[in-house]
Amino acid sequence: MTQDKKLKKAAYMNAYRTAHRDEIKAKENAYRTAHKEEVKAKDRAYYMAHQEEIKARRKAYYTVHSEETKAKRRAYYIAHREEVKARGRAYNIAHQDEVKAKKKIYRAAHREEVAAYDKTYRIAHKEEIRAKKKAYYITHREEERAYRRVNRKKIRARWIEREHGLSRMALDALLEKQGDVCAICGTAEWGPQGPMVDHDHITGQIRGILCHHCNAMLGFAKDRRDILSRAAEYIERYNIGWAVDLPPKWAAWIQK
Repeated sequence: MTQDKKLKKAAYMNAYRTAHRDEIKAKENAYRTAHKEEVKAKDRAYYMAHQEEIKARRKAYYTVHSEETKAKRRAYYIAHREEVKARGRAYNIAHQDEVKAKKKIYRAAHREEVAAYDKTYRIAHKEEIRAKKKAYYITHREEERAYRRVNRKKIRARWIEREHGLSRMALDALLEKQGDVCAICGTAEWGPQGPMVDHDHITGQIRGILCHHCNAMLGFAKDRRDILSRAAEYIERYNIGWAVDLPPKWAAWIQK
């Protein structure tokens, strides 16, 4: 077949498909419904054989039609929300380990981006998230308590990373730098929640790792140096025996 004939045939086929679009779609849908497994297998085989080519075409199309594609996907999701969610849940259950591995790789490669998105989402949906957590906890109370008892350190590490952007590795490095003790009092007894990340509440800059009591002390003093300085003077005054000027009963009680 000559090039001219090929072009004429292509033009004819395009014109035919345009004129009979609905009819052709109906036939294709009917065929796919009647031969679902066979069509799936063929589509899968074709995709595996031309994976990179298909991805490149999709990427090129999406780049040119980004807004249009987003709008279509959004409209489809709104119209088929429950169906899409059900498919997603079924896929996640069937490919649980694969999905977890992909998420882990993606989050590791886009740590800052994911953290920023998560924080923005949590702020925007604070009440909704709180309500869901509360409802889940009520229906899974014992299960949640058991999980928290066993995984207390892991949960705490995740919370620190989410709130302060400090990974477990970075936290361990900071603790090692401090000699694995509180940066203020020097104790290794951290308290019920473990090491506390101390940060500047204005700039967000991390200052060090403190025990529960020292972190609470700074919090109650509102990070004000004048209050902490007066507290130190107060303790010093007590230590040099100011209580002797009080009535004997109270002086004896304070000195116990």
